[in-house]
Amino acid sequence: MPAGNPFFIGNIGIEMTSVVILDDTLNQLMFEYSASDYPHAILIFSVSKNSGRRTGTIIISTDGVDVSNIQTIESQPDPDITGITIALNVLAGNVQVKVSATNTGAPGTFKSGYIKRWD
Repeated sequence: MPAGNPFFIGNIGIEMTSVVILDDTLNQLMFEYSASDYPHAILIFSVSKNSGRRTGTIIISTDGVDVSNIQTIESQPDPDITGITIALNVLAGNVQVKVSATNTGAPGTFKSGYIKRWD
């Protein structure tokens, strides 16, 4: 997991990450967290690429095997950001957040703050 600055209040954790999105990449790992420790999560993210910006929220639920009930709410699409997709999966007991990018000439940045864990 990329270095962040975790902050916890009781069983709610907030952590910030910033990762460079490689140009023309498939399923680049942004971060991961324990599916059993955090079966429910809200991820707040931003993507910047080619001078454009995109923000959104992903509501995640997992049973430790699959990621389910994913709901994504995003800002109005920015025409300067094309070819960026976000995917989630479970591997070895961890929820993984991955980004794919098509070759649009420049790397980008994925930033997130996530609030996680409640039963």
